[in-house]
Amino acid sequence: MRATKGGEVWANEEFGHAKLGNRQRTNRLVALAAGASRKPAGLITEVFESSAEREGAYKFVENDTVSIQAICASACQAAAKRAEGMPYVFVPVDGSSLTLSEYDGEAQRNVGSVGARAKRGTGVLMMNAIVVDPLGVPLGLFDQQWWIRGQPVTTKGAKRKLANKETRHWLAAMSTGACEWAKANTSTRLWFQLDRGGDFREALLFASTSEHWVTIRAAADRRTMNQEEKKYLWDTLEGTPIKGNVTVELPRTKTRVARTAELELRYSKVTLRLRNNWTKNQRTSVTLGAVLVKEKRPPAGDDGIEWMLLTNHPLQSRADAELVLFGYTQRWRIEQFHRTWKSICRVEETQLREATHVERWATVLAAVAMRLLRLTYLSRVQPDAPASEELSQTEIFALIIEKGKGIYKLGDRITIAQATQWIAELGGYVGPTPSGGPPGTTVLARGLRHLGFTAHAIAKVHEFTQ
Repeated sequence: MRATKGGEVWANEEFGHAKLGNRQRTNRLVALAAGASRKPAGLITEVFESSAEREGAYKFVENDTVSIQAICASACQAAAKRAEGMPYVFVPVDGSSLTLSEYDGEAQRNVGSVGARAKRGTGVLMMNAIVVDPLGVPLGLFDQQWWIRGQPVTTKGAKRKLANKETRHWLAAMSTGACEWAKANTSTRLWFQLDRGGDFREALLFASTSEHWVTIRAAADRRTMNQEEKKYLWDTLEGTPIKGNVTVELPRTKTRVARTAELELRYSKVTLRLRNNWTKNQRTSVTLGAVLVKEKRPPAGDDGIEWMLLTNHPLQSRADAELVLFGYTQRWRIEQFHRTWKSICRVEETQLREATHVERWATVLAAVAMRLLRLTYLSRVQPDAPASEELSQTEIFALIIEKGKGIYKLGDRITIAQATQWIAELGGYVGPTPSGGPPGTTVLARGLRHLGFTAHAIAKVHEFTQ
């Protein structure tokens, strides 16, 4: 029996090859990630119980010679390894923020403005990108770009250079992550998924020239290059025939109940005029595919779904258009990641004072959040996969001891679906209910914490008996 402590196998896969200057720092990063995976929390003092572990954790996150980008790069390359053999992966990209109080006790923290300035929120901002496989299973982090917002500028955004706009972080997340992805020597293609915040001139130019695929949900109704008459994007697509109907499962949100939406599908190639408000150059244009979907019968009082998706993916058939639509729906995974990161890993509870210290610890917790999300969807999409793909042998032994006595014996193969069910039950899951579905990240996080104690005890017993 190989007595590997629970969580350490995943942590080593995620960060064991991080280039942090020396092996001791890499080992400390692995230990931090393993501890946080067993007991996710924003407070380091809640994750680690012994004074030695806490001291080591603080020394790591407060060490400004440790590159935050190198931590994220290691996670990106781990995701690339999980994607081996896949033709492409989806890469949802979206911005978010961590709300942190301006003062920690009597001392001022190194934070900036977040959210609407009128609400006087403070914290740090980031652009996140994650990796999702073609079936919708999360694979890991892709990139994170961090910044602190300073004083407001007086020039309108459209009249500022890209280097002075926060939109530059969309391109930085895509290009930085793509460089790390290339270092993994994988042939798997990237397919970036951006919402309306990513609809700006430079992102569309990036899509028109990138070797990877890009889908951007349009926010602006741009002029099209039409020799016969002046047309705009929406008019152009609405003037094409409906190519069929498709259905999309819409998840529940704060303002929407879960439902199945039936959508009308249109698609066409378009050439868009791109105005540069800085140089006043109106001659730039890009040719992309456009997919327009509209909900046929939205619920009463609901405007319904209407998405205009611009993409450099080929649009030669209805199947291509439906794949573009499916890829965009995988953008929801990053919203789920943000919720898991903040509500389960409770990253905003950190008491670290300096922004760079917060960012190091938050990046580790982001990888933990992605692991929880991966377990959640892997069990739903690939239920027959062996549990050993995601859990250490010690964790599997602990599960069998806790939940499989009389049915399984040590050494038996169990599936990821069975393992996830047991982990969720350890976390208080009682099975599907009329108002609930399969296990989610909350019960999985509680279950992994319980499992970590048992796995740790098994490892200690094995060490003692050797």
